[in-house]
Amino acid sequence: MRKQREIPKCSKLKGLRPLLRKDSLIVVRGRLENTHLDENQIHPIVLPAKHKISTLVFEDYHQALLHCGAQILLADVRQCYWLLRGRIMAPSTVTRCINCVRARPRFETPLMAHLPKQRVQMSRPFTTTGVDFAGPLQIQSGICRITTKKAWIAVFVCFVTKAIHLEPVVGLTIEAFLAALRRFMARRGKITKI
Repeated sequence: MRKQREIPKCSKLKGLRPLLRKDSLIVVRGRLENTHLDENQIHPIVLPAKHKISTLVFEDYHQALLHCGAQILLADVRQCYWLLRGRIMAPSTVTRCINCVRARPRFETPLMAHLPKQRVQMSRPFTTTGVDFAGPLQIQSGICRITTKKAWIAVFVCFVTKAIHLEPVVGLTIEAFLAALRRFMARRGKITKI
């Protein structure tokens, strides 16, 4: 660049349209020249990828930003500097930080228990059933459909086939549930276990 020659095509600087400042620093020529930003933000200084200065800049910003993550670190460093291969250096700085490694929680996956007999042995559908309620729902009734009533849905789930059966329930009383249970058993057969 000092000899006013063109940058080789294989160079990583070619796509950045670099500019050599008077103090012999290479800066990125961006598209923000007409803004009122700081000079370092308009033309960030280019730093090499695997250099001690680049590593120190990342570590300093990481500590100044209170051990932030890799994306925040890279975004803040790029306010003043343009690091070649910065997307690789930011995560490696975070993973090399001792405080971040100690603070990172380790999750252990729990061991799964054996499935109960009712879930894995073949039987008639809805022999073993689970029950749950969904709602409330607003139902309009009457001649002009002006009055609304609350209603619920009883959800019966077969443990073997995972089939579901839905029954409307008019309230959360024992009588309403027993009526829905009777209608369910009249259609699906007698239940062994709920």
